[in-house]
Amino acid sequence: MAIAGVYTPNVVPLYAVSGDTFSTRLEFSYGTFGSYHLDVSGSTFEMQVTGEGGLVKLSFTQGKGLEWLSSSTIRLYKPAAQMQLKGSFSYTLKQTLADGTVNTLMRGDFVIE
Repeated sequence: MAIAGVYTPNVVPLYAVSGDTFSTRLEFSYGTFGSYHLDVSGSTFEMQVTGEGGLVKLSFTQGKGLEWLSSSTIRLYKPAAQMQLKGSFSYTLKQTLADGTVNTLMRGDFVIE
């Protein structure tokens, strides 16, 4: 059961080194003291890293850099060959429910040095 409408996006900065493999895990929980895990059934997920003017610099989708490790943990991954850019960017991680509802789960700065 999805808890639509009660998500408050977490603001989390992410950092990477240009030319290095990028890999990190993000854990989600909602409610008092994290008592509710994110309902992922029937949902799709996408994280986009954007630059000036909203130009997409990197994209993480299920099976292409975004992997669910459990009902509350995802892994983001990009090989070194895809991490050749440098700069300060923004990102959003969005969940699209089966009914088309879109929830922004995380957002923040993505700095690649």
